[in-house]
Amino acid sequence: MAKILFVTQKLTSNSLNQIEILRRSGHEFTVLTSQSEKHVTIAHHDVLYYFRRWNFIEMAKFFPSFMVINPDIVHIFVDSASAAKTADFFAGLAQLFRKILSIQFFLSEDSFLKIKYAKKLVYAADIVTGPHRTFLYHLRGLSAKSRNQIKGVIPPILKLSESSSASSTSSYESPSLNEADFQLYQMIVPLKPKKFDLDVLSNLAQRFSILFVADLSVWSAGELKKLNYSLTKSHAKPWRFFDMPSTSGLNTLPKHNFVLWIAGMNFDLEECIQYFEFCLNRKIKIVMDHSQMRLYPDLWDSNPMASITQKHHVLNFIKNFEYSNTPSNATDFLNTSSLVDISVNEFNRLISKATNNQNEKAV
Repeated sequence: MAKILFVTQKLTSNSLNQIEILRRSGHEFTVLTSQSEKHVTIAHHDVLYYFRRWNFIEMAKFFPSFMVINPDIVHIFVDSASAAKTADFFAGLAQLFRKILSIQFFLSEDSFLKIKYAKKLVYAADIVTGPHRTFLYHLRGLSAKSRNQIKGVIPPILKLSESSSASSTSSYESPSLNEADFQLYQMIVPLKPKKFDLDVLSNLAQRFSILFVADLSVWSAGELKKLNYSLTKSHAKPWRFFDMPSTSGLNTLPKHNFVLWIAGMNFDLEECIQYFEFCLNRKIKIVMDHSQMRLYPDLWDSNPMASITQKHHVLNFIKNFEYSNTPSNATDFLNTSSLVDISVNEFNRLISKATNNQNEKAV
C-alpha cells in the first residue's frame, strides 16, 4: 500500500470520481485542494483545503506540510491550464524529494497541445494517464526523463442510477414543464455557439424535429437569428430552442423517448460524460462519432443504445439514419461497480509497476 498525495485545484465530478478510485484501491491518501472547495461534500476525512490563489508564495509555505505527509507518490489531476501550472510546481517538489510523480490528464488532445506546461509534465512524470487510448497516442515522440515511464488509461467513472428499473416519472419529471410541449420533437441536440457544423444541423433538421438545448445566455441575438434563418431556409422540420444553463439540466426534461444526437459536434470531455450518463439512466438512444465513442469503446461497441459514425462521414450518415423511439433495455445488465473496478485495477497496476521500478533504482 502506498501513501499518495492527490492534488486537485477543484473538486469537480471528475476529480471526485478519481478520489473514489483512490479510496477503493486501498491506498492511504491525502487530498490537497483549494479553500473554496470546503462546500463540496467529500467522504474522506483527510482533506487539506490549503490554497487560496495557488501562487508560488502559498506553495512554498506548503513545504513543511509536504515533509510531514511524506507521500510515496504525488498524483496530480490536470484538467485545465491553471491546473497544469500548479502541477509544474508539484512536479519539481516530487523530483526534489525523489517521490514518484503521477500526472493524470483529463483534457482533450487539442487542449493538451495548447497548454504551456503540458509537455513539460509528460517529460517529468513517472506515470502518465489519459482519459482514453487515443490521448496516449499523442504522447508518442515525447522523450520522458524516466526511461521506465509508465502510461495508462483511466476512464472517468459513469454515475448510473441505483435502480435501472426505476420510474423516470418520479426521478426526472419537472412540475414546471408540460410533457405535451415536448412530444413533437424526435431528437435532443445540445448546442454551443461556434462549436457546431451548420451543414450537419441543417441536414439533420430537414429529416427530424429537434429540441435544441443550449445555454442561451452565452448566445448573442445575432447568432440565434442567423441559425434560425439558416434552418428556415433549409426547410427544417419543427424545432425549438430550450434554455439549459448546464448539461445537468437534461434531467429536468419530461419523460419522452428522444434520441440524443451529439455526432459531429464539439464537446468537452466532461460534457460527453454527462450526455452518456443521461442516456444510460433514461435508457434512450444516442448518436455519436468515433471521437466521442473512444472514451468507452468497450461500452458502446455493439451496444443497441448507440449509433456510431465517423466524424467526417456524418452528413452521409444522416441521410441513412432511421429514427426509432423504442426504448432500450441495454443497461439492464450494466454493472456500475464493474465500470469503477476497471479504473481501480488499472490504477493499482500502474502504481505497483512504478513502485517496483523505484525499488529497482534504489538497489
